[in-house]
Amino acid sequence: MHGLLLAAALQVAAGGPDARVAALNEARRLVNAGKPDAALEALRVLPAGDAQAALLRGVAHYHANHPVQAIEALAPAVPNLPEGSLERREAVQVLGLSSYLAGRIAEAIPYLEQTRVWAEGNPELSYVLGMAYVQTRQADKARDTWARSFGVPPASAAAHLLAAQMMVRAELDELADAELKQALVLDPRLPRANLLLGQSALFRGRLDEAVALFKRELEINPGDAMAFYRLGDAYTRQLRWPTPSRRYRNRCGSTPTSAGRTSCSARPT
Repeated sequence: MHGLLLAAALQVAAGGPDARVAALNEARRLVNAGKPDAALEALRVLPAGDAQAALLRGVAHYHANHPVQAIEALAPAVPNLPEGSLERREAVQVLGLSSYLAGRIAEAIPYLEQTRVWAEGNPELSYVLGMAYVQTRQADKARDTWARSFGVPPASAAAHLLAAQMMVRAELDELADAELKQALVLDPRLPRANLLLGQSALFRGRLDEAVALFKRELEINPGDAMAFYRLGDAYTRQLRWPTPSRRYRNRCGSTPTSAGRTSCSARPT
């Protein structure tokens, strides 16, 4: 295999610029066709110091779900790509996304911020950058990023609600609760805010608080099926079963048996 690669490399070198361009184009074609592993194989004949080849290696590794290898290929290549070029923009973007996927959240943020300058409004980028901010406890920047992406004022109640919903996805409930409370300060009748706070209280076992919040949500938004469902869930956890009517109790005059039935067969009214 190494002998074949050496022969191919020598052939590319002998072919000059045309052979190099052909190899790069073939690698790009394979990446676009969803064949990143084949692209990486095609790029092995090009020298490691070739910035264009390094870019494509990084992109191919990213699409092959190899974020660490993508970082290793792209980080040294970025300074060697022309400032402002499409190639450098692509390298910075993929470097930011790869860093995020590799769990290097703080390292990802500067690259994602650079990408936002020329990709303003891209929803996928806004989502990832916002998540990176929130995971590094930069809630204000996260809210601002998501608000701009969805076209709402960053200081509005809607922006706080939006940020809270994103934070719930990231399982950052404490941060989400703070956003929801601020949203309700700005707009006490904002739909869904009490529901989300109620769900947070319910999952933490604060049942009385959850019930009160679900009831408040239903006062604001009577048709919210999820609020009804969660309220029923909270009642069930409190073991608040419906109380039999007085007429039913008087007619039966009995207590439940161990089988869960009363000694009276009359139906409740």
